[in-house]
Parts: sequence; structure tokens; C-alpha cells
Amino acid sequence: MAATTMATVVGAVVLLYYVVSRWISAAAEGEDSDDGDCSKSKSRSLKKRLLRFPFPSMSPSGLFQTVSMLFLAHFVVLLVFTLQTAETRRLAAINSSISAFFVFGDSTADSGNNNYIPTISRSNFPPYGKDLPDHISTGRFTNGKLVPDYLSSYAGIKDMIPPYLDPTLTVDDLKTGVWGDSYTKATEIFQRVQIKNGSGDWKEEHEKADK
Repeated sequence: MAATTMATVVGAVVLLYYVVSRWISAAAEGEDSDDGDCSKSKSRSLKKRLLRFPFPSMSPSGLFQTVSMLFLAHFVVLLVFTLQTAETRRLAAINSSISAFFVFGDSTADSGNNNYIPTISRSNFPPYGKDLPDHISTGRFTNGKLVPDYLSSYAGIKDMIPPYLDPTLTVDDLKTGVWGDSYTKATEIFQRVQIKNGSGDWKEEHEKADK
């Protein structure tokens, strides 16, 4: 219903634009054709043309063109709204079966856990993150989002998956998924989050989320 209404409004606007354009164009052409007349005669002729609505003198081809433009605008708007509605329904169907993303991976899939451990292997400085909306370096080893971020956004879960070690995480964040669950307390200079201990911290997340 909303799509039909919007299509009708857009079609009416297109039609009005076309009619006004013809109106002004006809008046201007008439004014140009009266170059030999005096100024008062020109003024009276222009007023008559402006007061004359285009439709009565419109040729069959012109009328057909106007109606065609109206139907075309109506069809385009209906098509756009139909596609948007179909996409919304498809994402809603995905959301009904996927509720969270928990990511296990190496540095190529790290959303910023290294920011919270003593290591020099970090990416929380420019130019990392320069393609993100706020151009903020989040700790991802890329200039924008990572693949799991896109998957999570596509499924309608969250736009970007936060790192598990972020101290500002809330229970709602844990319920919808986090990134890189475990870390080692080794003291080597390239200390890093290790995937082999991920199952323990993953269970810990679920316990927090269930409380």
C-alpha cells in the first residue's frame, strides 16, 4: 500500500514537472516569435500563453508521451519498493535463525584484542581503519572491516564484532557475539591471543550472557 502511494506521488510530481516545463517552453517560444511586434503586444501575447494550460492544445503524440512518463515513473518506484521489501524479508528470515557470531582466528581475523595485551603487534594507529565511518583505528589489521564483520552485518546481527578483551563489553554484546576469545599470559614480546584456549573462554562468555 505504501509503495503504491509513493509511486503515485512520484508519478504526479513527474507529470507536473513535465506540464510546467511545456508551459514555460511554449510561452518562451511564443515570445521569441513575436520579435517584430511592439513591447505591449508581446506582453499581452505572453500573458495569454501563460494562462493557456498545455493539455487542450497538446498533440496526441505529446499526450501519449506524458502518460508514458507517468506510467514509467510509477513502475520504477514500485519496482524499487518491491526489491527493498523483498530484501528486508530475506534479512528477517536470516535473523530468525542466526542470533550471534563468535569468531576464532588469527591476526587476520582480530578485531582489536591485541590492544589489551602487552605486545608490540598492534594496529591501533593510522592508516589502519581509514576506510571506517569514523576513520578510527580499532585494532583490525586492515583499513576497514574484516570478513566476519561483513557477514555479521549482512545477517543483521551487528555492524562490527567487538574484541572479547574489550573492558567496555556489555552482556548484550556477549549475547550477539565477540571476536577472539582467548589469550595467553606468556611474556614474549609478540604476546598474542591463541586459538587453542578458545573453548574455555567461549564457555565463560555463555555463562556471563545467561546470567
